[in-house]
Amino acid sequence: MMVRKMITGISLVLMLAACGGAGKQAGAELSEDSTFLTGTIYLVRHAEKYPGADSTLSPAGRRRAGALYRLLKDSSISRIYCTPFKRSVQTGDSLRILQKIDTAFYRPDSTGESLLYEISRRGDWGKHILVVAHSNTMLPILKSLNAKTRLDSIADADYSNLFIIHKTKTGTDVQHIRHLLHQQEEVLTEETGKE
Repeated sequence: MMVRKMITGISLVLMLAACGGAGKQAGAELSEDSTFLTGTIYLVRHAEKYPGADSTLSPAGRRRAGALYRLLKDSSISRIYCTPFKRSVQTGDSLRILQKIDTAFYRPDSTGESLLYEISRRGDWGKHILVVAHSNTMLPILKSLNAKTRLDSIADADYSNLFIIHKTKTGTDVQHIRHLLHQQEEVLTEETGKE
């Protein structure tokens, strides 16, 4: 009986000794991700389209998409985010094809959360990315990025807004550029500068 108690006692001491280090942290230190919610985001609405729910770009839309390529081709864009609609994909196609840039899809929503999720999931914080949005999703995306603008709506016929959002750990700067096309020539005006 006494031997049994000793074996039980020794077993208990060995188990406690073996488990003693389990509550201690491992030697590796955790560090905050310094790129989370940072980077440069170029936010545009898809270019002009034909009528219809999932229509393609019109000739004016193709010209605008070409002008967008010429404007952003030297911007070091590492990924294009667009919705699965044809007009959204085609707006970024020139950059995608000519610059060999990967495309990722996000779900258009009224909060911008789907875009933030996809950027996080793909590890694209801290990079330069192009986001092709819709008239009713541009402002929610800006809000989700804590990027302030003076606009309170974007008209259905307005395809000319380009927002360049520079996000750092210390804050967010927004540059708003009107990307206008007049008779096949592009005109850029910086309407509001930093907002």
